[in-house]
Amino acid sequence: MSNTVLAIVYEAYQFNVFFQLFQKLAGERKYNFIMYSPYYLPNTEQYIQLCTRDGFHYIYSTTKYGGDAGVL
Repeated sequence: MSNTVLAIVYEAYQFNVFFQLFQKLAGERKYNFIMYSPYYLPNTEQYIQLCTRDGFHYIYSTTKYGGDAGVL
C-alpha cells in the first residue's frame, strides 16, 4: 500500500519546491503525490499539465475569476 504526500501550495514559488521534491521521491513508487492550492495561481494551467505528465495530482479550489472551482 502506498502513502499519500499532500503539499499545500499558497504561493507560486512553492509549487517548484514541492514539484522537485515529488520528482525525487517518485522513483521509489511508494507515494501518491497531491498538491493542493486554495488559490488559482498565475500558472495553474501549466501546473496541472506538469503534474499530470509526471503522475501527480494538482487540485485548486478557486477559479481564475475568484469563484469556487468545485473540484474538491
